[in-house]
Amino acid sequence: PKLRRFVTLIVYTGARLENAIRIDWDRHVDLPARAITFPVTKNGEMRTVHIPDPLLIELSKVPESERHGRMFDWSHKSHVHKPLKSACARAGVPYLSPHQLAAIPTLPGCGAMPAATCAG
Repeated sequence: PKLRRFVTLIVYTGARLENAIRIDWDRHVDLPARAITFPVTKNGEMRTVHIPDPLLIELSKVPESERHGRMFDWSHKSHVHKPLKSACARAGVPYLSPHQLAAIPTLPGCGAMPAATCAG
C-alpha cells in the first residue's frame, strides 16, 4: 500500500522524489480541500497542488489514525529505488524511476489517462 500510494502521488502530482518523501500529513495534506503543499521545491518556492480523484482514493485508504507525521518512512530518496525495482520485477513490468513516473502525465498521448493505461 505504501509503494502504491507513493507511485500514485508521484504520477498525479509530478512531485520530485525528495519532496514526496518529506510530505507530512499534518502540515502538508488537506484532504477536504483536496490539496497537498510542497513547502520547498527545487526552485526554493512553495507549491500547492490539487489532489485528483485517483490520488484522493489512495490517500483516503490510509486510516485516519495513521494520517499523522510523515506520509512515507523512507529517510533518504535512495531508499525508494530498491522496493520500486522489486515491485516492478514481481509485476513483470519495466522499471521506471520516480523521475520517469512523474513525467508520465506529460508524455505524448497520455493526457488525463490513468498512469497504468499509459505506462503499459
